[in-house]
Amino acid sequence: MGLCAGLSLWLAPSPSDGIAPAAADSSDRSSARSIGRAGAGLVGEDGAAALLDNPGGLARREQWRAQVGVGVHQSPLRYRPGEDDSAAQLDDGAAASSAPLLGVQGSFASLLVGLAYLEPSELRRALPAAGDQLPAADIAALLPHRYGGVALDYSEAHLVLGAALRLNDWLALGASVGGARLHLRERRHVWAGARPRDEAFDPARDLVLTTAGSGYGLDVAVGALLAPASVPLELAASARITATGRLRGAVAAERAGDTAASQPSPTVALADAGASTSLPHLAVLRAGVRYLGERASVELDGDARVPVGGDATWQITGVELSDDSLGTVALSSVPRLFERGWQAALRASAEVELVPGFLWFHAGYAFRTGISRAATMVPVAADLDGHVLAAGVEVYGPNTTLTLGFAHTIASGQRPLTDGRRSTSVYDPAAAEPLGRGRYQGAHNALGVSLELAWE
Repeated sequence: MGLCAGLSLWLAPSPSDGIAPAAADSSDRSSARSIGRAGAGLVGEDGAAALLDNPGGLARREQWRAQVGVGVHQSPLRYRPGEDDSAAQLDDGAAASSAPLLGVQGSFASLLVGLAYLEPSELRRALPAAGDQLPAADIAALLPHRYGGVALDYSEAHLVLGAALRLNDWLALGASVGGARLHLRERRHVWAGARPRDEAFDPARDLVLTTAGSGYGLDVAVGALLAPASVPLELAASARITATGRLRGAVAAERAGDTAASQPSPTVALADAGASTSLPHLAVLRAGVRYLGERASVELDGDARVPVGGDATWQITGVELSDDSLGTVALSSVPRLFERGWQAALRASAEVELVPGFLWFHAGYAFRTGISRAATMVPVAADLDGHVLAAGVEVYGPNTTLTLGFAHTIASGQRPLTDGRRSTSVYDPAAAEPLGRGRYQGAHNALGVSLELAWE
């Protein structure tokens, strides 16, 4: 059996500066069908999401079909700083985000082909931040998290072309190739004071640093679908790698709140300022098995994300800080807050035909590990372990299918004693302190809807 695939590289405008929350990369986000099954749809998927999840699934149907859909996501995070529960709770104040999906699939002779646009990966947070008029005396009390980040915006968008061939009546193989557009933006405070002249982390010496970068990636995926007619079982397996180029963009630094009025130094000079970072490449492995009954089916899936390479810093050029008594220093790098880490999930779903030929009900459960490592977790980038509960329906009409899915993720409460990430102190590196200690609690709500139209 031969495999056929195409390459599609594309350009897209950079995301706006708005900050909103959403889930990090996960197969329970890629389509309304996946949302309503807690991501346990690898074996049964044959639409737009199959281009990334398992291109072998395109071989299920020869009929031409097109999908349009959207998922709405909200991921509230609650963080209570410190090593006990005495501090005030901080809440993520971002709004919901949306993830569109477009796809078309069909056949040319024995070749099954597909094209899809998806936004499967996103993490956006907005924690309390210093407005222009916030007094310096209030910054320390109201923003204890500030050196670990006050805002983060990470997003991916993929355009993918793929194909599948049936080797025989029970085995199909597929492959896909595509392009990804990635964007990362982080905002945090850095300290530009020095002891003993200043009290450690006196907010009057704070600077607000924003780093942003965009870049491209290359997707390559392969997958297999095994569906022997002699047994009521189907199996699927797939592998995908997203190779990421370096993200490059702008950097900005400014005084926090009204500190410039009360404390004239430090000052910031920008000259052709820029920032860049290298995210790890990402390998995604998936496998699943599906039992088919007369009017019901059950599916069990597992998946793992494995990061490869990359670095953990922003490289900065063209930013100089000046202080009357400490002199001038170039700000050359800061740690990156966003982590593209290892993750695994176990998923299960079941579906039942309620009205023959018209209405199916499906439900799912998954446990997924968080991407964030306990040693380096900070609130603005935290992605926690979680239990996913999901349900949905599919309504069938003449050459149309309407899919609705809802999922709620209950994130495990965590209190990591982080010591692997420290605040950035430009003039006095020895003053740096551990970041991110406290209690983390979160959730994720997703609602997906899609419409498929089919034709001969």
